[in-house]
Amino acid sequence: MAVARILVCDDDERIRQLVHTALDDSRYTIQDAEDAREVVEALETGRFDLLIIDRVLPDQDGVFLLGELRRNGFDAPAIIITGHGDLNSARDALSFAATDYLPKPFNMEDLQRLVRGAIGESGYPVGNALIEREWRKAYGYDLVMSANRVAEQCYVAAARAAKTEVSVLIEGKTGTGKEYLARFIHYVGPRSRKPFVSINCSAVPEHLLESELFGHEKGAFTHATARRVGLFETADGGTLFLDEIGEMTMSTQVKLLRFVQERKFHRLGSNDEIPVDVRVIAATNKNLLGEVQAGRFRDDLYYRLAVVPLRLPPLCERPEDIELFAEHLVLAHSQRAGRPQVRLSPEALQCLRQYSWPGNVRELDNVMQRALLLADGETIEPQHLLLPCQDLTAASTGLAGAGLDDVLLPLAVVEQRHLQRVLAAAGGDRKRAALLLGLDARALARKLAEHGLDAGGARPPAAPRPPRTKTKPRPRARA
Repeated sequence: MAVARILVCDDDERIRQLVHTALDDSRYTIQDAEDAREVVEALETGRFDLLIIDRVLPDQDGVFLLGELRRNGFDAPAIIITGHGDLNSARDALSFAATDYLPKPFNMEDLQRLVRGAIGESGYPVGNALIEREWRKAYGYDLVMSANRVAEQCYVAAARAAKTEVSVLIEGKTGTGKEYLARFIHYVGPRSRKPFVSINCSAVPEHLLESELFGHEKGAFTHATARRVGLFETADGGTLFLDEIGEMTMSTQVKLLRFVQERKFHRLGSNDEIPVDVRVIAATNKNLLGEVQAGRFRDDLYYRLAVVPLRLPPLCERPEDIELFAEHLVLAHSQRAGRPQVRLSPEALQCLRQYSWPGNVRELDNVMQRALLLADGETIEPQHLLLPCQDLTAASTGLAGAGLDDVLLPLAVVEQRHLQRVLAAAGGDRKRAALLLGLDARALARKLAEHGLDAGGARPPAAPRPPRTKTKPRPRARA
C-alpha cells in the first residue's frame, strides 16, 4: 500500500508531537519543519501529500507562505493550524488557499478527521479540485494572495462570489489586476470548464461594440458580408468579462440591460431571440456610482451588474504587497527564463517600497521583467530597476556594458539621453538645441529642469547690448 507523506510545520514542539501521536499509523510518514525556510527546503527535496502548517511562523505568515507554494506548483491539500484570535481571517483566507483549518487547542480526533478528509480513508491523496496542477496548466490560473487587509477582504469576497451565479463588478485603477481577479472568479466557480471571454469596451469603436457583443446577420449594415457570432454566444455556459464598462454608450447599455434581465438577445439585423447562459463580470477604472450620479451610466444597469461590488485598491495603498508581489514575479519570470536562483537585493526592495507605482501591479510586473533582463548575475540591484524616481543618469550609465540599445530603456531614460545628445551637437547652445528639437526656448528649459540637466557646454550669454536711444523720426518730405 502507498504511504502518504505529511509535512508538519509548527515552531511549537508540543504541537508537532501531538500530530505524530494522532497520526501514528502505518499509512502515514511524517516529517517536521519549524519555520518557512525548512518547509521550502523539504519541498525542494521531496513531494508531500499533505501539509499541516501553523498560521503564525517565526519567519513568515503561514497562509502567505502557502500562497507562494501554490504559485510555485505545490498542489497537495493543506491544513492551517490557527489560534482562536485569528480564526475569522484564517477561515476567510482558506476559502481559496487551503483545504481546511484547525483551531487551537485541538484534540487528536479533530486532527484525524481532517487528515482523513484531505488524504482519504485509505491514505491515498484525494486531491483538491481548486488547486489541481492540470487546471493551472490548462487555464494559466494562479492563486491571488495579499498581505493587505482591504485587498484580502476583496479576494475573500471574490472567492465566495465565485461559488454563485451572481453578477460581479470590479472597480480599480488601471493595472490593479481586475481581469486577473475576474479569471479567478471564473476558474474557481461552477463554470470553470466553460469559456472565459473578455472584451475591453473602450478599445472597440462605438459603432462596432454592439456587433462584437451580440453579433450580426449578413446585410445588417454596410460591409456585413456574412453572419457574425457575437461574444455572448461564444461565452455560452461560461463567463463574459466586460472590461472598462464605464466607456459603454447609453444605447449599448440599454441592450446590455435587457440581456442581463432576460438572458436573451438578438443579432443585429434579426428579430429572432437567442437565449444563452452567460455570467457577466464587469470592471471599470472609474467610480461607476459617480458616473450614475452624473447621468453617464444607467442606474438600473449599475445595480444589475454590481450585485457583488469589489474594489481592488491601488498598489500605493497596499505597500505591504510590494515586496510580496515583486518576489513572486521575479520567481515566476526567472523560472520561465531558466534562471530560478535570481533574487532581489535588500537595496532593490527598498527602492521598490519608496516608489509610488502609478501603473500598479502591471507596472511592477514590467519592472521585474526588465530587471531580470538587465541583471547578469543572481541578484537584482537598484541600478537594474530603472525606476523614474531613481537617478536615471547613474542608472543608465551602470548599464553601459550591457550592450543594450535605447529601445529597451524606459521613455524617461531615452528622452534624457536624447536631450544630452542634442545639446552636445548644438555645442551647448540652447537656442540651437531648441530649433533642432522643434521646441521653443521655454519648453526646452522645462525639459532640462525635468531631467535635472544643465546645458553643459552652452556658450556664455553675450554681453548685454547698450540700450538704443530713440530718435525722432524725420518728417517725410511733401511732394
